[in-house]
Amino acid sequence: MLILHMHFLYPGFLWALTTISIPILIHLFYFRRFKTVYFPDIRFLKEIKEETANRNKIRNLLVLIMRVLAITALVLAFAQPFIPQGTDNEKGLDAVSIFIDNSFSMSAAGKDITLIEKAKLDAIGIVKAYDRDDRFQILTNDHDFVQRQWSTQEEAIEKIEQIGSTATVKKLGKVLSMQKEAFYLAGNYNHQVYWLSDFQRNITDFKPEDFDSLTRYRAIMYAGVDQSNISIDSAWWIAPLPVAGQQGQLVVRLTNHSEKNVEDLNLNFKYDNQNFPLANLNIPAEKSVIDTLSFRLSQQGWNAGRLEIKDYPVVFDDVYHIAFSVATSLPVLIVKSDAVNAYCEAVFKLSEVFVPEITGLTNIDHSGLSKYKLVVLESVTSLSSGLVSSLETYMENGGIVMLFPSKEPDIEALNGNFASFGINSIRGIEKKEMQASFLNKDEFVFKDVFEKQEKKQITLPKIRQRLLMSAHQNKPGRKVIGFADGSAMIESYAVGNGSLFLSTAPLDPELNDLTTKNASVFVPMLYKMALSSDLGDPLSYTIGAGGVIAVDQQINQNKVAFIISGEKEFIPTARNVGGKTYLNLDIPIQNAGVYEVLQEDKMVKIAAFNYNRMESDLRGTDENELKRMSGDKLDILKSGYKTKNLTEQIRSQEKGVVLWKWFIILALGFLLAEILILRLFKT
Repeated sequence: MLILHMHFLYPGFLWALTTISIPILIHLFYFRRFKTVYFPDIRFLKEIKEETANRNKIRNLLVLIMRVLAITALVLAFAQPFIPQGTDNEKGLDAVSIFIDNSFSMSAAGKDITLIEKAKLDAIGIVKAYDRDDRFQILTNDHDFVQRQWSTQEEAIEKIEQIGSTATVKKLGKVLSMQKEAFYLAGNYNHQVYWLSDFQRNITDFKPEDFDSLTRYRAIMYAGVDQSNISIDSAWWIAPLPVAGQQGQLVVRLTNHSEKNVEDLNLNFKYDNQNFPLANLNIPAEKSVIDTLSFRLSQQGWNAGRLEIKDYPVVFDDVYHIAFSVATSLPVLIVKSDAVNAYCEAVFKLSEVFVPEITGLTNIDHSGLSKYKLVVLESVTSLSSGLVSSLETYMENGGIVMLFPSKEPDIEALNGNFASFGINSIRGIEKKEMQASFLNKDEFVFKDVFEKQEKKQITLPKIRQRLLMSAHQNKPGRKVIGFADGSAMIESYAVGNGSLFLSTAPLDPELNDLTTKNASVFVPMLYKMALSSDLGDPLSYTIGAGGVIAVDQQINQNKVAFIISGEKEFIPTARNVGGKTYLNLDIPIQNAGVYEVLQEDKMVKIAAFNYNRMESDLRGTDENELKRMSGDKLDILKSGYKTKNLTEQIRSQEKGVVLWKWFIILALGFLLAEILILRLFKT
């Protein structure tokens, strides 16, 4: 019955069964030959002749049968017969989409070769498991739209052979979406998906509902010999940022991704052609540590530095580049309606970085607001229409405004001012004592200011009078400091590319102890506001993660290029907004380092790019977890160092029970039987 269900991969070879006629013809014309022997007495010879003739006839018939069966088995073997598994095998051509993870983690050493080279061999084996008429898609982590095209078998193998490591990382959920889209555009094919990856935890993000019933999903898992690694994850300044000639304090975070403790790790910082070695670090297993590096900022303008460790064999995350701008001074404008309150002025005079300028509401140079990093409005009763217009333009271009109301504000006039800014209106004044209970550490004015262990030690302000604001009448504000009832003491509103910070409580120390008893909150808040325009640029960008670079001038995108070590140029798309140009980082950068932003061959800015640290944790998802995450729709294949092993493994799954090997064995068995017959049955 199995013969009735047998299919052939290459049925054209069955024409070779006509060669069965060859041994039949030989049998008819060779084994029937006879010769005459003369002998005087033939009585005994007749008996011998009859017995011999019978033996020869049986032997010749058996030889013929063995030869016919041997030829038949050999022909069937070349036709590659198989018995489909079950009754639901799909007919028609296959569309095979193969994702090869070529991120840096796949460069780790395997038992014999690197994981990426092993994956490439397996991918070739997968392609060879299908027919020449099938179609193939080869996907990698690279941002290459050509990858989404379907290829022939030969083209697919050529693409696989050209794959190399890349700095870009794609999560598997995104890969799955790309493959679904490709199948939709491919047409009427059987859908086959293959993932060849180390399935790191950080990239394995799919869910059971992401898989459909019309596609067959398979995966091959890889793991390096040594999965230990140490990475430099990030770096940031301790505010405020010093000016040229002062000490800079750079905070660095490192992570030990292995199960063993690391001792005496040397961290080095290179800046201005000098090395600044830190004390050797001890990092517990699977933990992160933070260290602070102090060094003198020797140059104003744009600077670059590099943090470095030595950790083998994974080295892509051993270097962390940074780029930053150092100013000689930061001008701040403080607008006062009286000369009594000097707290803001005193705060900025504590540091040589800031240059505070004091003026009255009627003496403001509206055209010169753009030169200030921060505008502080104290004891505001109301604002003139001219000042409101100037402040709007200032904030549209990225300026920061801090507004403290007067003890006796003109509510109607202020509501008109707030309407121009597009923020919530005032609905009254409340005079009662309230204790602030919330501080938003995610707001940039407090981000990275307080250490985690200081959480219970922060003293928050107490007030005795405040403005009651309407509940999101125009646009919602972000609560910076708040009360237990959910209302805000200080709110932040986005206005254009800048921000307006509004205090609902006056700055008068009789009504608000923010200035007298809460210096740990008040001082860094004003400093970070003033520094926001300089600290708005990150110390580094992540390759492949997108984002934008802001340039403080209008730039024609056709004249701007990123230059990597002078070897390659990238022209990003750009958009001009409010006097600034935003450069989109959708460019195929592959090498970490410091880049220059050029306009007409003139450097206007530098930016540092680092490899994605998502690859630093080499630990992968185990097989049981993969099956759970896929809802048991993902079949796990075994990697074969020899591509033929994997090819046969897939053909067995695709075609069912593969029989060609058994027919080869049968052919050899029939030939052996023929030899034995010829030797045992003597003539």
